Amino acid sequence: MPVDKETTNLRSPDAETVNEFHRFSDVDSRAEAQHHSIGATHNQAASGDHNHRDGNGRPLLDDVTFTLSRSANTAAVLKQVIDALVLLGATDNTVP
Repeated sequence: MPVDKETTNLRSPDAETVNEFHRFSDVDSRAEAQHHSIGATHNQAASGDHNHRDGNGRPLLDDVTFTLSRSANTAAVLKQVIDALVLLGATDNTVP
């Protein structure tokens, strides 16, 4: 159901009231908190440039290069992609 912004805004509190209400909000207090700030601690939301690769701050596929021609060597390129994913923890159960 579409939201009627004019009707919603008539019933919504003003910005000052919302800010006062949130003054004691449970930001980052626990995993179930209503609000989370951006950051790297356990109860924070992850920023857009985070990764899960050894916690080293590098993009997941940093230093991974795919080579060969996609049109002539599809199987070889696919193998490179699979090998890169295995380095990130995937399991390769494919068969040649």
